[in-house]
Amino acid sequence: MSAFFHRLAVGFGIGIFLLNAVTIFAADYTSLAGYTLQIPEGWVAASFANLNQLPPEIQKYLVDQKLDLKAIDLLVLGPEEFGQFRSNLNVVVTPGQIPVGKMTPEQFQKQATDQYQKLGVTISNHTVRKVNVAEREVFEMIYDATMPWAMDPIRQRQLMIPGGGKTFVVTFTSTLEGYAEDSKIFDAIQQTIQVPVETWSLGNGILSSGLRGGILGGLIGGAVAVFAKFRKKSPPATNAESDN
Repeated sequence: MSAFFHRLAVGFGIGIFLLNAVTIFAADYTSLAGYTLQIPEGWVAASFANLNQLPPEIQKYLVDQKLDLKAIDLLVLGPEEFGQFRSNLNVVVTPGQIPVGKMTPEQFQKQATDQYQKLGVTISNHTVRKVNVAEREVFEMIYDATMPWAMDPIRQRQLMIPGGGKTFVVTFTSTLEGYAEDSKIFDAIQQTIQVPVETWSLGNGILSSGLRGGILGGLIGGAVAVFAKFRKKSPPATNAESDN
């Protein structure tokens, strides 16, 4: 397995706060990669840049889950539920814009699910469509995923958003049972996402890079969300040494 795919094998995500079915946002998050979104109240935004400023219990949680924040741009963790389960959101930024306008949802779905299956991830109950996010057309894929190291499936929503010569891959993760409720929060967060304007140039419409980002986002979310006590085995480490 290549160093890249070895590093991938860890992941999934999003978190939220509900009050009378209304999402309460606590802060705006602006990334150096050029995108912004809003963070729900009671949830923690973690990145490699702010790792040392995170609460000690969150730092310990990331170590216990073997999550390397250098592999992603942002991880938003919800409150701990049922042991170590956390609904979560993560953002992966890849070079090159995914050519949404040049592919059908069916074509994208086949390529994405094929890549997951190569890593031993079982994808089922999946749908792909084109939706509008940040005033542009993007791919949205919703699916159940069973990680190679887990016994129970999780439910994920993944967005592929082109902008600024990049693809912003946003992955929301919940349990099968909790997704219907969590999706209300996912919808609210999705409406706050802003990314740079699209800049198309020769060689800019890159599908493979976006797919790799999607796989990484899915795996990261899965590593966060899966019940630790129900794991068959620990997810592979994603530390920097795997690239050497």
